[in-house]
Amino acid sequence: MMRMRTAGILATSTESANQETKLTGVWGFVEELSFVVVPLLLLLVVLVFARRTSTGEGGVSLKGTIVLIILVLLPAISSWRFAREVKNHLFLHSLTSEQIASFTVGTQEIVDEREKAALTQALNQVQWFSPHHGGWAEPVDLRIRLKSGNERHLRLALYLKEPGAVVDFGPPPGRGGLHAGHGFCKSLPSVLSEIGVKLPAKLE
Repeated sequence: MMRMRTAGILATSTESANQETKLTGVWGFVEELSFVVVPLLLLLVVLVFARRTSTGEGGVSLKGTIVLIILVLLPAISSWRFAREVKNHLFLHSLTSEQIASFTVGTQEIVDEREKAALTQALNQVQWFSPHHGGWAEPVDLRIRLKSGNERHLRLALYLKEPGAVVDFGPPPGRGGLHAGHGFCKSLPSVLSEIGVKLPAKLE
């Protein structure tokens, strides 16, 4: 009986640790959306408070102006980041193998039709992902070259806490810009393994 209780406690602790480490699917989407909603609500509260306490005498102080600018910029930046994240998710969900000329994962190019179809299907299943503490290995570049001539650059990393891979929507190495979040694909490592591509398993 004691062993069963101990096993139950350990299982609960492991599940709690996983929940604390990342959120996927609907909850990942909700958490990412909160980074937009919370600054907007904070800005709204400050504006309402400022309007109620304003006497109409004198101007806004320098500190007040700086705070207001920051509160305006926060939701603007968060909204831009969230919009980019949504755009990346829509791109992967709507991707078809007929659109793709080739994938390049690290240094390995994938042009076989069956392999492209399998990889496309895995990417179509990308979930919303909100990591809290990292937990993935060294990333590799993913280049998606479309038959239209356009290219998309992402990064892939093996997730070490459970089966799956993290899709990094950040800017390509060497380019500046705000990070646009992450996605999570459960079947991606196994699909890549079947076509002879191994994601690095060592920590970054």
